[in-house]
Formats: sequence, structure tokens, C-alpha cells
Amino acid sequence: MTLEPDSNSIPPNQEPPVGPPLSSDIQPSPKHESNTEHCRPDQTPIGKYVLEVLAAGILASYTFAAFQQLGVMSGQLSEMQSSSRQTDQLICLYRQQVGKLSEQLTEMHNLATSANTQAEASKTQAEASLRSANAQEAANKLVTQQFQIAQAAQITLASIDPNKESSLTFYFTNIGQTDAENVIVQSKIVFYSSPTLVGDFDPLRSLEEFRANPTEFADKVAREERDHEEMYRRMGENEMADKVHANGEKTRLMLSPKRIISKVAHGGAFHERPGFFVWTSTVSQPEPPVSFVFILTDWDDIFRAHHTNDLCVVVEGTSANPCEAPTRK
Repeated sequence: MTLEPDSNSIPPNQEPPVGPPLSSDIQPSPKHESNTEHCRPDQTPIGKYVLEVLAAGILASYTFAAFQQLGVMSGQLSEMQSSSRQTDQLICLYRQQVGKLSEQLTEMHNLATSANTQAEASKTQAEASLRSANAQEAANKLVTQQFQIAQAAQITLASIDPNKESSLTFYFTNIGQTDAENVIVQSKIVFYSSPTLVGDFDPLRSLEEFRANPTEFADKVAREERDHEEMYRRMGENEMADKVHANGEKTRLMLSPKRIISKVAHGGAFHERPGFFVWTSTVSQPEPPVSFVFILTDWDDIFRAHHTNDLCVVVEGTSANPCEAPTRK
């Protein structure tokens, strides 16, 4: 597109043409009248300035607060650093104390172990000492018992003297080394007019019963004698009943009461005559009677020990022998 030069335009290197002066009828340009209203150079609203001022104040306050916070944080950091140093020192101190406590605990453990070992050794030694003391006490007790047995009073049968035809005398003596005190003698006789009447009588069992209750045994013998007498009388055999009655009287006489002897000295003696015996046979009774003699002897020695000696003798004719249990068939 080609632009045509404007006819009214004047080239710059040309002078404007000089024409005739303008006629007077040309009206002059109107004069400008002053306007009382002038425009502000800046049309920005005033609220914007207020906001900017507020923003600047807020920014300044924030900056001031930030600097204050920074100062506080710096102080806290310093305190933390100082506290950290103190904490490190405390931790170091605690570690040292823990180390010392650990060493003390180790020493205490070693001491406890040593004390336990010593306690075990002391316990073992104490047990050994106790066993030794018990053994010594047992040995002393045995020696004491042996001494007391050797020194204690011992009453035994010395002899039987058939000094009379109708009686026996039993002589006892104290063969111990000390006196016998509170001596008690109890005796009785169970009499059978004929050996055939003995039957299955057990003298050793009767001796035990006599030891258990002398009075009860005597009452039993008396009841048996009365029963035999009544039986013969019911059968009309008065002669045999009279003999049983006579034997019963003898038995009651032979059941002598308990005799108390206060003391029998060492080497001392005493005698016991339990009752009556028939030594010889008669024409109407070809076999000699049988008598069982029971003698119980009790005494105390000077060591406060109690002793007994139970004696059972069977007398047939003129012979006296220890009792034996009957032969069972």
C-alpha cells in the first residue's frame, strides 16, 4: 500500500510560501476562560493510603514482635545451652555415681557371697558340733545308765526253805550296790488237791493277771471255789463238797495281803511265807497236791527308777520248780 503525500503538508526543507496577508474578516480565535474546577494530579482513593499505613504499622509491629520473639528465643536458646551444659554435667555426675554404686554393689555382692560362704561353713560346723554334742550326750547317758544299773538295788530270790511240813519260806536278798526303797511284796497260792484237777490251768497267764489286779484274781479264785462246792452239793456228794470247802478256806488264807517294807539295805534280806502246803500223801490221796505260788516284788532304787520281780513256783510233793506254760494237746 502506497501512501500519497498530503497536499497540505510542507516538506521540512521548504519555507512556507509567502502569501498575501489575511483579510480582516477572519475572526480571531476565541480566548480561553479560566475554569474554577481543577483535577487532582492523583486520583487514588484515600482508603488505599489508610490501608497502606495500617499495613506498614502492622508490619512494623510484627517486625518489632519478631525481634522481641527472636530475643526471647535467643535467651531461651542460651538458657537451653546452659541447661544442656548443666544436664551434661549432671549426666556425667550421675554416671560417676552410678559407677561408684556399681562398684559398691559389686563389693557388697562379694561381701554377701563371702558372708554366705562363712554362714554355710558355720552352719556345717554347728551341725557337726551338734552331732558331736548329741553323740557325747548319748554316750554320757549310756554311761550314766550303766552306772545306775550297776549300782541300783536288785532284789532276787535267794532260796526256798521247806522248814516245816506244811509251809515253805522264800528268802529274798538285795544283791545291788545301793538300798532298795518302797519295797512291796504280794503273794498268793492257787491250790489243787490232785494233779488231775490242774487241767489246762496256765500259771504264767495267771501271774500276769495277778500283776494286773491282785484283788480281782483273789476274788475270781474264791468264786471258783464256791462254784465247785455248790456243784458237788447239788450232786449230793457232800463229802467232796466239804473237801472243796476246806481247800477254799486254805486258799483264802494263802491269799495274804500286800506287805510293805520301807527299805532293804544293800546285802539285806527278807523272807516271805505265802501259806500252807501238804507235803506227804495220804492213803485216800495217793498223789500229792499241787500248789502254784505267785510272789510279786516291787521296789524303787535311789535313782528314782522302779523295778519289779515276778515269781511263780509250782510245788509238787517236796519239790519246788519254776512255773511253765501248760502243754497244749
